[in-house]
Amino acid sequence: MRALLRADASATIGSGHLARSLTLAEALQERGVRTTIASSSTTPHTREWIARAGCALVEIDPSNDRADTLDCSRQA
Repeated sequence: MRALLRADASATIGSGHLARSLTLAEALQERGVRTTIASSSTTPHTREWIARAGCALVEIDPSNDRADTLDCSRQA
């Protein structure tokens, strides 16, 4: 089974959404679910954080957010 979680994090909006999403991702992974994070605002720090959590990352173009998110969900 696979799961796609959509979360953004930055100095402007904070990182709470990503932190909660990664907690959920880790719980899903313990149950054998492969998890991917889709994000339109990554930094080197957030990319490393996502990788350490064992999640794949799909970077979304902020100017095409809705369409890219839909495409990711179809592939997840």
